[in-house]
Formats: sequence, structure tokens, C-alpha cells
Amino acid sequence: MHRVSLSVLSLSLLLCAAPRLWSQSHLEKDTIVLKDGKKRGFVSREERDWVYYKSFMTQREEQRERTANVRKVIYFEMTRPGLWKRAMENMAAGQYAIAAARFQQMASTGDRRWQKVYGLIEAGNAWEAARDYKQAAEQYGQAAAQFPEDRRMLNALYWQGICLARAGDYPAAEGAAQALRDYSEANNRDRKARRRAEAVMAAVYGEQGDMTRAIEQERKVVLSSNSSLSFEGERPAFLHWNLYWADLLRNNERFDEAALRYKRMLEEVSGNSALMAKVSLGYGVCLARAGAKEQALYALLKMDALPYGSGRERAEAQYWAGRLFWETAQEVLTSSMVEEDDNRVAFAKEKVGMARSMLKGVAMNSADPEIAAKAEEYLSANLPPDPDEEEAAAEEPADGESTATGEPAASLGG
Repeated sequence: MHRVSLSVLSLSLLLCAAPRLWSQSHLEKDTIVLKDGKKRGFVSREERDWVYYKSFMTQREEQRERTANVRKVIYFEMTRPGLWKRAMENMAAGQYAIAAARFQQMASTGDRRWQKVYGLIEAGNAWEAARDYKQAAEQYGQAAAQFPEDRRMLNALYWQGICLARAGDYPAAEGAAQALRDYSEANNRDRKARRRAEAVMAAVYGEQGDMTRAIEQERKVVLSSNSSLSFEGERPAFLHWNLYWADLLRNNERFDEAALRYKRMLEEVSGNSALMAKVSLGYGVCLARAGAKEQALYALLKMDALPYGSGRERAEAQYWAGRLFWETAQEVLTSSMVEEDDNRVAFAKEKVGMARSMLKGVAMNSADPEIAAKAEEYLSANLPPDPDEEEAAAEEPADGESTATGEPAASLGG
């Protein structure tokens, strides 16, 4: 009787626990987002041609989906509190260096393969966003070397090459391009690898200052109907390349061409805060440099008002907006109609005040010394002192002077 009771008790406990265990197992499955639906399972690895997974942990043989049919994989841990979510929040807030450190920690401590691969690649992405191209190249290079069969390996090599070029290490960048060519030759002249190699070489020429050769090379990346950098091919590579190329055009003062590139990207990056900040800033600056002041102010002030972008990016947006407010005011004040219109004078005075306030804020509070210095220099060279501020300063008693109460200034409030 005693044995029967124990057996019944054990069975009862097992039956009570079964729904909870099944529910937990179901929730912990990863999600494979396909072009025509979703599948849930336990993903073991993402390789160049196939994504491997099991529907149940006890399943002996793996199942697979063609990589070409997979839009993305959402791993269970991505949806729960942890390093991944915190790092992604840091990226959205423009805290790129903090995000990079967290991604690297995930890569070194994570138990699952995806944590190591994604950690290295996203650390590279974060360092690149922070403009630390040397560290970015190192992370991308580790990802390509440690996981040569992963489906992101070609992108890792391509990103590494671009960052090496931006860091000024041209021989190493050309080495990354050659590695992509070698892969292409070893894999039936793989077009994806070859186009990425051409993109890296365009970056090398551009960073060396040879824009004629860079533009000639870039046409091979963009104009091929089979280019893997077309939007329908691979979104991450497409967005990365177009942002890089727009930045290069801007840095070479080809503002109209760069603005067109940025504008085309605006809708495509709306769901990515880090990219949205860079595209909005680049677009606004190019419009400003091209003389489209009203459009530029809209783009720059919109970025300043929205919760994305790093401190440096926001400071740069404020710097250019301040300059535009001042330039707009000067155009009004030099107009032949200004003397006949008090509203114009008031409008111009308001813009001068906005310019001064914005530029002083950048000069005094910017986390980036370079932008702070530019704002201070622009203030000194262009904006006269505020008369109201000078009058208020003149009315303040100097240190140690007597006040109307006869008390020394240093003792007030003591």
C-alpha cells in the first residue's frame, strides 16, 4: 500500500509539472523569420547556405532552412533582460562605446554560438558608430576568422576592410579585399564576395583622396544588376555602403550628391536609431553646405528634438543649426526692405538670439572638444556680444565691491 501511494504521488507531481515544463520549453525556442512566415525551434548555427535548427531539443537530426529564405533569426535571449538588450538600448541612445563593451562581454561569456558571432559583429558595428575604426576592424576580423562558415562572414570581411581604410591602414584594407576575391574564386566566382571586394577598394581610393578612381570603382558596386549590395539583395550591406559613400562624398565637399544619397536612405533607416541619427545629421549638414537653409534647419532641429544620436552627433546638429539661424538673420538684416518692416527686425533679432544660445550651449557643454572649439570660434568671429548680457554684467558688483546695502559682495547670503 505504501509503494502504491508513493507511485501515485510521484505521478501526480509529474503531471502537475508537465504543463509548466512544456510551456517553458516552448517559450525558450528561437524564432526563424522567413520570407513567407515564421518557424520556431532551437537554432544551432547560421551558415552561408543553411540555417540549422531542431524543433525539439530531443530531436536527433537537425532540420534546416535555406539562408536565402530567412529574413532574420530572433534568438530567445534577445527578448529577455540581459547584455544583448542593454547593449541595443545603449546603441539607440547613442552610447556606442558602452554598447561595444557589452557586446564584447557577450561574445566572451556567452554560452551559445550566436552570442559569440553576433557579439563580435555588433561590437564592430558599435565601435564603427563611435568612429573608432581600428577597434571596429579588430572585432569584425575576429568574427570572420573564428566563424568562417557563418552566413555573415562576407559582411564581416567587407566591414573590416572599410574600417581599415577609414583608419588609414591601406595595405591591411587591400588584404581584406583580396581575401574576398580569393573567396569568390574558390566559390564559383561568388558575386557577393566580389562586389564587396570592389566596395572595399573604392573606399581605399576614396580615403587616399583619389576620388576620380574611387567613383570609377564605386560604379562597379552600384550599377551591376547582380550586385549583392542592391537593396533587395542584402539590407545590412546596402545600408552600410550607402551611408559610407554618402559620408565620403560629404567629406570631399560634394554636398549635392551626398544629400541625394542621404535622402534616399531616410525612409530605409527609420527603424534603426543609430543609423537614423547619422543619416539625418549628414543630410542636414549637406543641405546647409549646399545653401538650402530652410530644409537643413528642419532636418537638423528634428534630429535634435528626437531621442537618438550620440552626444557628439547632437552637438554637431546644434552647431550647424546655430550657424543657420545666424546666417538667416543676416540675410533679413541686409535686405533693402528691413528698415520699413519692424516685424522683419524682430524676426532677425529672435534668430540672432537663437543662434547665440545654441552655439554657446555647444561651446560650453559639448562632450566633443573639436565641436566645442568650432562653436567658440564661430561665436567669436561672427556674433557680437549680447547687449542685454553686457548690461546685466555691468550692473553686477565686482568681487569685493560694496553694494547698496553697504555690505561687501562676498558676504551676501552669508
